[in-house]
Amino acid sequence: MRTILHVAIAVVVGLVVAGASAAQGIYDQNFVTEAGQSGISEIALGKLALARGEGAVSAFGQRMIDDHTKVATELKRVAFKAGAMFPSTPSADEKSTASELLKLDGADFDARFADTMIKDHQRAVALFTVEAQSGLNTELRAFAVNTLPSLQAHLRMAQELRNSIQ
Repeated sequence: MRTILHVAIAVVVGLVVAGASAAQGIYDQNFVTEAGQSGISEIALGKLALARGEGAVSAFGQRMIDDHTKVATELKRVAFKAGAMFPSTPSADEKSTASELLKLDGADFDARFADTMIKDHQRAVALFTVEAQSGLNTELRAFAVNTLPSLQAHLRMAQELRNSIQ
């Protein structure tokens, strides 16, 4: 009887641990997916700003390419260690935004690009703040903590960019 009880306890403990591990895996994967898609989008939009933007918008686009390429490389490394898959494309909403931007040029493009950068970086700051405060995987949490100041700086830069556009 004791053996059956011990086996039953071991099975229950195993299921609880497996359930917690699965929940952590889903949470980690969601963060990696959202952060990865956002970064991929920022790189693509940065390239678009280089091609269509003027002056400060073009320079901001180059900064997005440079910074988000570095962040994506680090996120891929950390995601791999966490067992999470890095996405290969931006989200459907991000693709739609890029398509809309492709229809614009000149001052219209510059203003819409700056507005998009503000919105995207507000969302990224919120995502990374949650991960930094309550992420389950220690390496992903550390990645979020270390990346957050750069995203906050990008948000301020995007707001300044928007204010400079007439």
